Amino acid sequence: MENWQESLKKRLKGKVTLVACGNPLRTDDGLGSFVAENLEPSEQLAIFSCETAPENFLSPIVKSEPQVVVVLDTADFGASPGTVRLVEPEDIMETDFSTHAMSPSLFMSAVKERTLADLLFLAVQPFSTQFGEGLTPEVKKAARDIIGFFSKYGKFSAKGDRQ
Repeated sequence: MENWQESLKKRLKGKVTLVACGNPLRTDDGLGSFVAENLEPSEQLAIFSCETAPENFLSPIVKSEPQVVVVLDTADFGASPGTVRLVEPEDIMETDFSTHAMSPSLFMSAVKERTLADLLFLAVQPFSTQFGEGLTPEVKKAARDIIGFFSKYGKFSAKGDRQ
């Protein structure tokens, strides 16, 4: 079985928009914010740190004219904490597994209606989403792996670790 990096690398082309979701006040759900804070945008990579309201960023995401949109968030899919999984939009259930106002599937449908972009959901299994700041070690390792992946791909670059 192909790992998430191999699968994602095959799908990335042209302008990529990373939509980083999550609540930084709910431990591991702050993954998206952590990744967004530690990646540098470039001509090839637009980054939106949307926290719990990605729908508020719909217009700027569309204006970024992406060829690929990667929505990054934690999701409970029953794996070991820190496991990263690339999920197709059609495989996301309508019932929400997030802490956000709009479900990932509804948000991705809205993006799909307004762009020709290839849509992907990059999910990380949290250890905890209890109130608190900072990522657990397992999820922080996954976040660093994601940062490393985007840093090595094309002209993307990482910032120094800010948390």
